[in-house]
Amino acid sequence: MSAPIHNPLSDIKQKIVELKNQIEFHNYHYYVLDSPVISDEEYDRLFRELKKLEEEYPELITLDSPTQRVGGVPLEVFKKVRHKIPMHSLDNVFYEDEFEEFEKKICRFLNLPLGSSIEYVCELKFDGLAVNLTYENGIFTCGATRGDGIEGEEITQNLKTIKAIPMRINPFLNGTLSPLLKTIEIRGEVFMTKEELKRLNDERAKKGEPLFANTRNAAAGSLRQLDPKVTASRKLDIFCYALGYYNPISIGGIQFSTHFEFLTWLKESGFKINPYSRIVQNRQQVQEYWKEWVEKVKSLPYSADGVVIKVNDLKLQEKLGATTHAPRWAIAYKFPAEIKKSKVMGISVYVGRTGKLTPVAELEPVEIEGVTVSSASLHNQDQIKRLDVRVGDSVFVRRAGGVIPEVVAVLKDKRTGEEQEFRFPEICPLCETPVIHPEGEVDLYCPNEACQSRVERWIWHFCSRDAVNIEHIGPKLIQRLVEKSLIQDPLDLYFLTKEQILEIDRMGDKSAQNILDEVEKSKHVFLSRFLYGLGVRHVGKRVAELLSAHFSSLEEISSVELEKFQEIEGIGPEIAESVHHFFKSQIAKKILEKIKRANIELISQEKEAVVKSQFTGKTVVFTGELEFFTRHQAEKTVKELGGIPSSSVNRQTSFVVVGKDPGSKYEKAREFGVPILDEEQFLKIVKEAGVRIS
Repeated sequence: MSAPIHNPLSDIKQKIVELKNQIEFHNYHYYVLDSPVISDEEYDRLFRELKKLEEEYPELITLDSPTQRVGGVPLEVFKKVRHKIPMHSLDNVFYEDEFEEFEKKICRFLNLPLGSSIEYVCELKFDGLAVNLTYENGIFTCGATRGDGIEGEEITQNLKTIKAIPMRINPFLNGTLSPLLKTIEIRGEVFMTKEELKRLNDERAKKGEPLFANTRNAAAGSLRQLDPKVTASRKLDIFCYALGYYNPISIGGIQFSTHFEFLTWLKESGFKINPYSRIVQNRQQVQEYWKEWVEKVKSLPYSADGVVIKVNDLKLQEKLGATTHAPRWAIAYKFPAEIKKSKVMGISVYVGRTGKLTPVAELEPVEIEGVTVSSASLHNQDQIKRLDVRVGDSVFVRRAGGVIPEVVAVLKDKRTGEEQEFRFPEICPLCETPVIHPEGEVDLYCPNEACQSRVERWIWHFCSRDAVNIEHIGPKLIQRLVEKSLIQDPLDLYFLTKEQILEIDRMGDKSAQNILDEVEKSKHVFLSRFLYGLGVRHVGKRVAELLSAHFSSLEEISSVELEKFQEIEGIGPEIAESVHHFFKSQIAKKILEKIKRANIELISQEKEAVVKSQFTGKTVVFTGELEFFTRHQAEKTVKELGGIPSSSVNRQTSFVVVGKDPGSKYEKAREFGVPILDEEQFLKIVKEAGVRIS
């Protein structure tokens, strides 16, 4: 009997696998555990050996190879990625009584006695950029920014340059790859250390390049480089802290009962988590943790601006759910804002897109939290009176929420007698129209809808990311287009020609074409985004979504009587009046006419639905403990079928789906005569629509 033929390629393949495992093992110990076990020279030797073998046998290169971290060619543009599960932002609190109110809301929502002890996990809130990491069969395949929470930008090649991000999930546990299947998303925050920011800014200063204001801007700017080699030249890091979408078998059938258990699994699976996360048993311990880090935060090598507090019990998280923009089971408890002294050099009045007049203090420049501040909001005339702020005053300034500069106090003992009181203008500072003061409001308004400032800010709002999302059109370009009378409202953008755009100073042919291409692309947009972009007073993103769920077109909305708006859950009398007034105006009629002429397609929620079903366009509420699927899975499925998940029951609710031990929502449904479905009936409707719950 002849001996089996030896295949030398199989030996090479095995050697490559061994080298990859060793390198990832050492990456984990160096970048995640901060506990290297070999010298840099030995690590480099392993890496060079792997790279040489892959160069000789390119057919053996795999996506998860450590050599593939940097090597992608520069991109022309970032592709858009739609998140399978929205990446919510967090609501903020700043004071102990605000956190107490947050806990009371939790107790009320869960029908717990006020003052009940709730177990939380406290985590530091890092000042970086949120990202979503997708793993297929255990391999890192896609990374994206948070974006607007629904859609982000794909930055996979750039994220691969961060060595704390594993190319494979846990390839080194017991020397074997974990049996991970299907899809799993891990969420985290990419950040830059203070030391790396200093090194980078020193380097940029020598080249005469603009400096980054803070670590967050530097991290965001580094991740959004079209050339991954630029990103790789900057030392970025990451802390992972949350689970996004997953197929149950993606985590090997592991079931977590608490958030802290999940954090532990993250670390064991090769992801870097923050070492200071802690379980606390009640509100008092939350406060102790927060106070501890108020004192210690500046000693950290990276920036943190608060503490994130999460309900630890995952079943409670599921019951609490989320609003359209934030989870109900988590809150960001911000650290006290840095307060600096400055001087008021003047007070200007700005006119917003709704006509609201906002006074702004022009300040002697001062650096606050790494940002140079030269102006600060005074909010309204009542705030000016309350502070008694005058031109020439010395004042204390902070960045409210870490973002918007505001004057918080006047140093009246520093007055010299030369300070000048400020009087609010009786006419608009731009169009000289007499201002109005609506009854019951603190703000003054310019009523002139043709006021240049109002028009410019209206168009800028329309072009913003959360609205129609037209790139390459910024405030300066809008100002020039309005000044040249080339546009008078947002819809005029769709009738611009290249020749007209080229009239603008320093506008080249390629830039003009980019603008036209972006405008053309925006002709196919969701009705809810377009509604939000119209800037109707009191119509934010949530109200726009409610309107697009109940009406299929702007024409339908414009024909609706006031009472119909008031019947929609979540829309009160003031919002209804504002929407009704706008769509009966001459401006709305002109907009509708221009939409037709420009061939703009507004995609309604019903059209957005993957498939049609009994739930399309209907409001669905879930109550009780669900046995066959999670609350999140159920609500996601309703959205896929064009329905509207809701958290409260009223006479306009279409269906209530009940699980085990339903509460007051079930009783309300019976009282109002709302159709009630059990889980099996719900599943039957879903199955008939050809959709699987996942």
